Amino acid sequence: MLKLLFYAILYLSQVDAIIFRDVFGEISQLDLPENMTYREALAMLQAEQGIFEEPLVDFFAARGSYKNGSRVSRQSTLYPRDYFKPINSSEKEDITFIVTTLGLGSLGKIAKSKTNLKKAGERVDRVHPFNFLYVIFSEEKSRASFHALKERSFVWSNFKDGIVGSLEEEYTLDNLKDEYIQDFAIKLSIDPDQISPYVKKKDWNALLKVLSDLLPRHGDPGRYAM
Repeated sequence: MLKLLFYAILYLSQVDAIIFRDVFGEISQLDLPENMTYREALAMLQAEQGIFEEPLVDFFAARGSYKNGSRVSRQSTLYPRDYFKPINSSEKEDITFIVTTLGLGSLGKIAKSKTNLKKAGERVDRVHPFNFLYVIFSEEKSRASFHALKERSFVWSNFKDGIVGSLEEEYTLDNLKDEYIQDFAIKLSIDPDQISPYVKKKDWNALLKVLSDLLPRHGDPGRYAM
């Protein structure tokens, strides 16, 4: 009943754009006319081939932008994120809020938190991706949330795309330096050589996997359920 109620609310909500995935795994965005509801937007896609719906994918802001059906880089408007800029308490709270809500929150909780998730994502957009990941893996609750989030396909894909997008941006800007990798690994008490090859190869999926394997959750993550 809760799921049906959620979908009823979602379908009647007004949206600015709808993000969808095609059969080739490509994520695209369709900008919508003003005051169009989610249900009306989906109706526009019914005639398209090879497109399926991801209802929650627009619930938080992914880094990077989408234009004319394909992802486009923002590097022309970017300057490097400062790795050595200290993470303030508000940024830490925002990152923890994002990962715990998406990883442990109920469907209803995620739906109600849509606006706050988006705002939190915007506030931490300038945090260096290594620092973003450090916040996640340095605390037990956020680490447990990350592991739970990986099992939630309806939000994991877009969350991961946000992290991958920022890593790609910083790599392009030569801002994932060896000294950053060393410092990041040391702070997490892991061997830098276990993650450095994946950064060098831009194998971001492997990087996230090895971090997950090296920094597992402990105990029952259900104790943090929201």
